[in-house]
Amino acid sequence: MVKIWEVNCVNYKELMQRLEAEREFIMKKILSLVLAVCICLTLFTISLPASAAEGGGVLSFLPADVVFNGDGSVIYLSDRTSKKVYSIDTQTFEQKSVSFDLMPESMYYKDGKLYVSLCEQTHSSYWWEEDQSGAFAIIDCEAFTKTAQHNIKMDPYDIVVSKGNVIYITSGSGQWTDIYGFDQDGKIVATGQTRQMSTIKYNPVLNRIYSITSDSSPRNMSAFVLEDNNSFEDRGGNMGTSYGWPYHGDYSMGTVFQVSPDGAYIFNSSGNVFTCAADRSKDMRFYISLNKGWTDIAFNEDGTKFYTALNNKQIYAYNYDGFEGTATYETKGYPQYIFVKDNTLISVSKETLNGSVYFIETIDLAAPQTTIGTTITSKALTYENGRALLSAKTNTKTVFNGDMVYIADGIDNAVYAIDTAALTETKIMFQDTPNSLYYDNGELFIGFGNNGVVAILDAETLEQKDRLVLGTVFYDIAVGKDGFIYIIENFGSSAFSYARSFSRATGQQISSISVYPRNGKFMPHPVNNMFYWADTGVSPQDINALVYEKGEIKNAYDSPYHGDYSIGSIIRISPDGLNIFASSGNVFRSSHALSEDMRYKNSFTAFVDLVFDLQNNQMFASQSRANLIAYDYTTYENKGFIRTVFPIKEMTLNDGDIIALSSENNAFYLELLDSSEVLQIAPERINVTVADTVFLTAGRSLSLNPSVLYNDGTSKAVTNTAEYASSDEDVVTVSSSGGLQAKACGHSEVTIEFDGKTKIINVYVDFDITSISVEGYDIGFSPSKTYYAVMLPVDATEIPNVSYEAPDYVVVSETPAMELPGTTTLVVTDAGGNFTKTYSIFFYVSTPPVQSDENPFFIDGYYEVDDAFVHLNVWIEDNPNYYGAAPEEFSVVIQLMSSVDEEPILISATKNTREIKHVFSSGYYAIVMVVDKFGQKDYMGILLAEPKRT
Repeated sequence: MVKIWEVNCVNYKELMQRLEAEREFIMKKILSLVLAVCICLTLFTISLPASAAEGGGVLSFLPADVVFNGDGSVIYLSDRTSKKVYSIDTQTFEQKSVSFDLMPESMYYKDGKLYVSLCEQTHSSYWWEEDQSGAFAIIDCEAFTKTAQHNIKMDPYDIVVSKGNVIYITSGSGQWTDIYGFDQDGKIVATGQTRQMSTIKYNPVLNRIYSITSDSSPRNMSAFVLEDNNSFEDRGGNMGTSYGWPYHGDYSMGTVFQVSPDGAYIFNSSGNVFTCAADRSKDMRFYISLNKGWTDIAFNEDGTKFYTALNNKQIYAYNYDGFEGTATYETKGYPQYIFVKDNTLISVSKETLNGSVYFIETIDLAAPQTTIGTTITSKALTYENGRALLSAKTNTKTVFNGDMVYIADGIDNAVYAIDTAALTETKIMFQDTPNSLYYDNGELFIGFGNNGVVAILDAETLEQKDRLVLGTVFYDIAVGKDGFIYIIENFGSSAFSYARSFSRATGQQISSISVYPRNGKFMPHPVNNMFYWADTGVSPQDINALVYEKGEIKNAYDSPYHGDYSIGSIIRISPDGLNIFASSGNVFRSSHALSEDMRYKNSFTAFVDLVFDLQNNQMFASQSRANLIAYDYTTYENKGFIRTVFPIKEMTLNDGDIIALSSENNAFYLELLDSSEVLQIAPERINVTVADTVFLTAGRSLSLNPSVLYNDGTSKAVTNTAEYASSDEDVVTVSSSGGLQAKACGHSEVTIEFDGKTKIINVYVDFDITSISVEGYDIGFSPSKTYYAVMLPVDATEIPNVSYEAPDYVVVSETPAMELPGTTTLVVTDAGGNFTKTYSIFFYVSTPPVQSDENPFFIDGYYEVDDAFVHLNVWIEDNPNYYGAAPEEFSVVIQLMSSVDEEPILISATKNTREIKHVFSSGYYAIVMVVDKFGQKDYMGILLAEPKRT
């Protein structure tokens, strides 16, 4: 549980909101007063009552240093800008301040006194020691008043106080300079050599000061053995014995460090821990490394636990005995200074990582972490016609466990749990977007990568068991055979990233390693402690491996190739652990030996997903089309296929059944398949690129281009492998590659044969009318067009004569139209009666639109004839002669009529539209109606296409 204190009311809007909740019945009366008070509070330092402090707010300054008093009741903060030191009571939230004429910086609390270094100016490497000046002050913490201020001839930087009450201060300027010891009256009682801006900490058990350089590389740590009991003269003015540590860049070091309360260890912000010992040979020796660097560290009162603040909104808790991680706590901000009082941790945090706004928050160390809010709903699935429609809109990640399928849906912010045995679908909704999933040992790990959070659900009950805040964004998660959590970070366009491991119990980071490239979906190795992944977002693609053991990432490396072999978006590893199949179709070896791992082996076939049935030495591949292809695992020979309804995206093999997630038209389906129902691939029919009946003129050639359609949905061109024959080669010949050549008038059956399948094409040469003409009209004759519509003038009463030309061996039977409108037909037949073709010429009379003064609307428009299509433009206009007002609501209806279709075809019905454009075949004519809101169809017009005149 996190509580934020309001120290200075710069965020007065939040204060008003809180007061409104507490005093809603008088808010309107005192609103102006609250505003005024809040503004005043931002200008003056005053004490806030406890009720106001609970609301949350920020500091009005940037603290240069923050320290805690001995019993945890007060924190002290220095502010260089306002030249003040503040105290804040952790129980009453009372705030006090002391002002100075110089800038307060570093502070040290001892025995009810606060020692403060006071700077005159910014530290500089070129402000030499002989020119330096500054001061230090002593504050009585009970009265919170300054009791002393002593000017010193140095630029003070860091400050500690020994058990002999000697005040030691390092210099912040002058490069190689001195550390001075002062008595309570400001007199120098000891000196020693140090580097400018060195951080110092005091070990009261050993009476020793440790220092770390801040501007050298690598950083150095030194020890000063104090001799406060000896006189200044006896020591020759020196602090005592001093020496450096034995390392030179062997361990990373930060400038922030702390000595443990028992004086046994030095904790460095890099995460490394070193020993403290009276024996110089054992002092400052590397002891252990924590699993993460930190910004500050705090120890509890009884010395059993310590806490580190991570600059990613986390607090790590450890047992002091053994340094094992015990818990992870989430903070509202980025903690910079932390202190422990009772079972509460107090943090001075930044609101943003790179910002300059600080606030104070408290973390209840006994309270569990807040759970992720979830909503769970379930429904039955309807499984019919070989599939069940699912509710998921996308499958960001899918995992399988026995009869269960889990789908992370990034659009719905949900995870779907599909019980394939009971045919039920359960939806677990979240406030954030899940981007990864993993199943392990009865638990479902749901990754919210953009939030750096992992929710852990009981995979059977779907109840939340735990929530881990990993403190970094990630692309994918997985759980190793060792039970630790592994992630790949996701930092956008950054080419290099990190793979990290975390404790399942505490959420604390255990280890990390740099990886290239940045993103990929983990594929666990079935035998070894390894993960593989195919990278995404970079070119050329590669396969990467990660080796782990007991939470430690031992190694990470990529394949020895660089674009030599295509990879694809996914990889699959055979259950025997020997082969890595890339979705591009390439196969690589898998080996625990680095020299043999990910070496190219051979080529398989491209796939979308791949599952293995090694018991039967086979595997099943899904591709972009429907059906699964069965292959021999050893030889890669195609053994047949399993019918599917839609293309399979992901699948698993469970007790001989294939549980598959398929997709079609942005919808997802569950398909349950029997792996034993493998069908042999066989041809179903022969297809050609021409019609079953072909009409040619003598001398013309045509290619058949045959292909065979197989029962698995695939096809293959057989132009040069099929067998061809013509029943009458005097009429038409056919080449060995399916090329027809028309020779003379007649009919021939051309036969195509392949693998037991036969296709017959009827070819007619010169069996057709060669031209049709209509008296006075050009109908645009074409042998491929058998229907023509001719519009006659409005006063036409006679049916035009139809004439034609045809070869002597073709019989043409004409049936004239009997009335207008009407149709003249020409039936073409060969002498043997084997071939019949009918041409229809439809005649109709142009009828103008109805323009009666009794109708509120006029219908007007025109046609444009373009090839075989009519472009219709219609306007609906108000009738100025109509006695009443035109309806405000109406619909424009367009229907098509033809001589063939007795019933009109509705092609348009639009509301309140004044202009309509439509395109339709010239074989039809249009009826336009305006229908009012009562359904009256009184306003009808018939608009007809005007044919081209000869």
